[in-house]
Amino acid sequence: MTISAGSEGAYAGLSINRQDREFIVADDKLKKTSVTLNGGFKMDKFSLDGSVTYINRSINTTNPDLYSNLLQSSPEVPITAFKDSPHPYAWTLFYQNPYWTIQNVRNTSKTDILNGTVSLGYKINDHISLTNTGTAQITSTDVLNYNNGYIAANARPRITYANRSTAPRSITSTMSQSNAVNRYFYNDLMANFNYDLTQDINLKATLGYNVQRTESKTTSVGGNGIKIPGVYQYWNLTNLTNPYNLNNKRFVDNRYAFLRMLTYHTKIIYL
Repeated sequence: MTISAGSEGAYAGLSINRQDREFIVADDKLKKTSVTLNGGFKMDKFSLDGSVTYINRSINTTNPDLYSNLLQSSPEVPITAFKDSPHPYAWTLFYQNPYWTIQNVRNTSKTDILNGTVSLGYKINDHISLTNTGTAQITSTDVLNYNNGYIAANARPRITYANRSTAPRSITSTMSQSNAVNRYFYNDLMANFNYDLTQDINLKATLGYNVQRTESKTTSVGGNGIKIPGVYQYWNLTNLTNPYNLNNKRFVDNRYAFLRMLTYHTKIIYL
């Protein structure tokens, strides 16, 4: 949905977009909502333009190894024969049941993006003008990956070999979670000069100051052995991964710059 309005000295617009998408694999989905608002006006010596965009996106997918397991399937056994099986193994003990993978191995991510730009201008006179442009982008991401695991001894019906030996190997449950926030700020302050030095020579000059700041923060936890099924929290893990083996970092970067530019224009008359 898009709405816009305007006049000679002002304008405004609003755009809303919603996307729901399903993929080839069942339960793999993408949901995305974006909202954009922009506007501006001119009044006497002042001018203002700006826009802000908010995006919310969530993705839920399974393990891409699902495709490799399908390639190893038996041609004489239909895939759907294992749809209601509680076991992770299908045709052999070396390749997993794709239906079990879809239900028990999930990769999810939720992302929020806020992006805004504002430009303010002021015309001092016919020769001098000032402009200030600022941009900010803030991105927040929450990632959760888990494997519910499989305990062969507790599975019903229980699988045993023909000689009643040990059941198929178990799969250790795992979970990892990561939260990241990234911020980026950019600002330009410019002074523009435009003078006719003579009838044939024009001088244009720009003086500017620029500042940029980047901030990044990531916090990750993970481990194996989910105690309570379906509860994906670090306190519900039997063995936590050492933090130094995960992506936990802080980063700040500041940059400053000054700008000076001179341009001469000369009128050339050919006889």
